[in-house]
Amino acid sequence: MFILINKLKRVKLALKELNKVGFTDIQAADLRAYQTMVSAQTAMHNNPSNQSFADAELIAIQEYKEKHNAYLAFLSQKAKLSWLKDGDENTSLFHQSIKTRKVQNQVYSIYDMQGEWKDTADGVSKDFLDYYKMLLGSTSDNRTPVNKEVVQQGPVCLDHHKAILNAPYTTDEVKKALFSIPGIKAPGPDGFGSYFYKDAWHIVGDEVIAAILDML
Repeated sequence: MFILINKLKRVKLALKELNKVGFTDIQAADLRAYQTMVSAQTAMHNNPSNQSFADAELIAIQEYKEKHNAYLAFLSQKAKLSWLKDGDENTSLFHQSIKTRKVQNQVYSIYDMQGEWKDTADGVSKDFLDYYKMLLGSTSDNRTPVNKEVVQQGPVCLDHHKAILNAPYTTDEVKKALFSIPGIKAPGPDGFGSYFYKDAWHIVGDEVIAAILDML
């Protein structure tokens, strides 16, 4: 696990540098590429017999496609949308979805456990904390103990059931569980989503499996 974590940290530094070089101010880069393409097309139309202008236009178009696709992918991930309308670049759709998600994810008011209405930021935060402290951070002294005789009269785990439940996890089970996570899901605490592990499985797969099995 220690080796894997350190390798992921080094990868994260490289990805941050790549992001800074290739994706910083991605919207501005998209706009610049579009303006360059328009200028190249104008120059080609004004000089139709000049091959160099035609070549420059093709290069500008390809550059714009790359920048624009990167920008749309960025918006898609931020908006948590996995679909596109045919023939529509969806820029306005993405922005609207991003705004909608921000509104939906905010809780402005809530009823507390006593049924009182709270509509201040401090009140809402306190009630959430109080609820989960009550749910997870306290013990109950008035629970009725389980009657073992009643349990024994129903279906129980036999020895071969226990053997199955206690069997060690396999590498195939770990891989299947990880690959079942959609790539667009939010990343874990390490900052890497399931798509990263799937795409780089031929590189990191063995170490990921070893690290997970070590924890189970």
